[in-house]
Parts: sequence; structure tokens; C-alpha cells
Amino acid sequence: MRQVHVSGPAASDPRLLTAQTRLAELVAALDTHADEVHSIDSCRQAVGRIDEELREPAPDGRRLTETLEMLTLALGSATSLTSLAGSLRTAIEALIS
Repeated sequence: MRQVHVSGPAASDPRLLTAQTRLAELVAALDTHADEVHSIDSCRQAVGRIDEELREPAPDGRRLTETLEMLTLALGSATSLTSLAGSLRTAIEALIS
């Protein structure tokens, strides 16, 4: 399981905190439902990239959007995870808009 930690001024942004919380929820669910996804390795890679980007002082919206697409493809039809991924997408869209 991967934990998300952020410090500095951006850490107090409630949109960032929401995105990080949604990411942590998805990571926990991936650990539980790894056998349901299309490609667990691709999921973990996408989650790692999103985590890295959310740690940046100014997250790159394009990179986050592209990585979310990769994550969605890697999840496949794992319904137990697609709603969490949708919540993460919504939180990230609010952060980068």
C-alpha cells in the first residue's frame, strides 16, 4: 500500500487533499481487488504517476488527465474500482480547473 504525504502551502488546498484522499482510497481498493483488474501492473504504474504529480507544487493537468485515461484502461470493467476511479477523476478535474 502506498501512502500520500504532502507538505508546504499546497497541502492546505482542500482540492488537493480531496484528490489525495481519493487516490489513497483507490490504492487500498486495488490491494483488495487486484485480481479483478485488467492489468494490475499498469494500474500501479498509473497510481504512482498520479501520486508523483500530486506532490508537485503545480500539478500538470495534461499529465494527470493522460494518466487517468491509462488507469481507466488498466482497470477494465472492475466495477468495484471504476467508481473510485471516477471519484478520483472528479477530484483531479476540480484541482486542475
